[in-house]
Parts: sequence; C-alpha cells; structure tokens
Amino acid sequence: MKTNSNRCFAVMFAVSIYSFSLIGCTGTTTENNDSNTNKSDSTEIKKENQISIETINFDDLPTNYQDQIEGAGCAFSEDKDGESVISNGLMKINGLYEFLEYVETHDRKEMLYINKNWEFQIKIEYEKTGEPGDGSELEGTATLKSRNTNDVKKFKVFGGCGC
Repeated sequence: MKTNSNRCFAVMFAVSIYSFSLIGCTGTTTENNDSNTNKSDSTEIKKENQISIETINFDDLPTNYQDQIEGAGCAFSEDKDGESVISNGLMKINGLYEFLEYVETHDRKEMLYINKNWEFQIKIEYEKTGEPGDGSELEGTATLKSRNTNDVKKFKVFGGCGC
C-alpha cells in the first residue's frame, strides 16, 4: 500500500512541477490574465472618465451647427472674456460636439441642459441685467455630469443670455 500512496504522491508532485513550469514559461495564469485585463480596463476607464471640454469658435463650426445655434440664446465660457464652452446648448465634450436641450427648472438661479449622454447644470451666483434687449451678465458654477459613467467636472462659468 505504501507503494501506491508513494506513486500517487509522485504523480501529484510531477503534475504540480509541470504546472509551475508552464506558469514560468507563459508568465501568467488564467487568474493573472483576468487581473491584468482588469488593470488595463481600469486604466482605459480612467482615461475615458476624464471629461474634457473645448471652446467653440462659431466660425470654425460646420454650417449645420451654425444654423442650429445662431441667434438669441445663452453662451458661457470658463473665462470672463474667453471663448464659449456652451453656446445655445452646443458643447464640445471629449472631442465630440454634443447638442444639449434646455430644460426649464422654474428656478431663476439654475440652468439645466441635457441629452442622452450629458447633464450640464449652472448655478447662478451673480446676475447683472442691462437695458431690455441687452441680455444679462451671469457668473456661476457649472457641473457637467456624464449620464453613462456618473463622472463629474465642476468649473466656474461666465456668460449671459439675450440677443
């Protein structure tokens, strides 16, 4: 009987050594492949989750975009005298133009624009109104939130609404 248990032990030992030698040759096991995949996926997710916004230069826009945002409305920038990051609901987010629809909030101190991918909210902290028809000068804090990943970008905005 000792012979059978020794033989069984020897076979198990040989299989273990063989398995470990395969790990050494390939460098990973299935379990490690999964964790490596997760690491690269999380790196990709981190890259995707970074929200970037770009300014909008009206003259550089395709004509069909110009037609959709031309006229009275609202525009905001990150600097008092900077180029707009949103103009009548058009934003350039992560390199893509996104049209966001204005949603009435019934709160004079809040503006909300949404589409299927994004939610853009402005909390108005300062408002200066001019003569009728001149529009208004606004300052506030903007929150841009991905509706897919819940990533959020907050920043100050300056702009106004009017003709």
